Amino acid sequence: MSYTAAKRVPSTQLQIQKIMLIPVFDSTNTIVFTVVNNPYVRLAAAWATAVRETSNLDPVLICTDPAAYRSLSKSGYRCDDQYVSTEFSEHKKTVWRDSGFDSDSATRAISLKFPSALRYLDQGKNVIFSDADAIWLSDPFPEFPTTAFDLAFQPGSFPKGNKEVWGVAICTGFFVLRANDATRKLCTELVDAFAGDDQICMNRHLLDHYDIAWNEKPENWEHCNLETGWATPV
Repeated sequence: MSYTAAKRVPSTQLQIQKIMLIPVFDSTNTIVFTVVNNPYVRLAAAWATAVRETSNLDPVLICTDPAAYRSLSKSGYRCDDQYVSTEFSEHKKTVWRDSGFDSDSATRAISLKFPSALRYLDQGKNVIFSDADAIWLSDPFPEFPTTAFDLAFQPGSFPKGNKEVWGVAICTGFFVLRANDATRKLCTELVDAFAGDDQICMNRHLLDHYDIAWNEKPENWEHCNLETGWATPV
């Protein structure tokens, strides 16, 4: 959105100035979180430390089991025990048999991305989800789109169907949700649609149930593929 404003300058000439009204993503009203099970405790601690150092925000660690909660909370990290359970094995896959992850514990961890995000959105908080293995090297807030976005995400190439239709897929290893009715609706739908893989869930749901057209694609978006590697900057 923009408008044209006029103001008087010392020479009494009229200067026309274009002012851009850019919605600000409020970091003070934002929850940064990840989901962690016991095998990822050390990595989650490193991730949380990096988030603190780069953004001055104290991230939330959603712990899925008692061991992870005890270890991380004892070390002074901000932990959430809402979903702590001993029911999901770190060595067997019996609940989500078609999941690409190697255990029920791992699949349950990724299943909690959307219900956790929804819980914070319902509190009126903006949400940043980041996988624990996505270590922050700098503050991401300056990189967020300077538009009134609902969802911002890391580009990826999986699932293949989204890549073929859109030219890019949504990587759920890092995504941002602005708190509003649209994102709460989406997260509610994703909680119900989850069947073992969060990235497949979000991409297929948006492709099948939302009419999405891209006004423009990010520069070098074509490098977001398995052939050239996901590490290429976009």
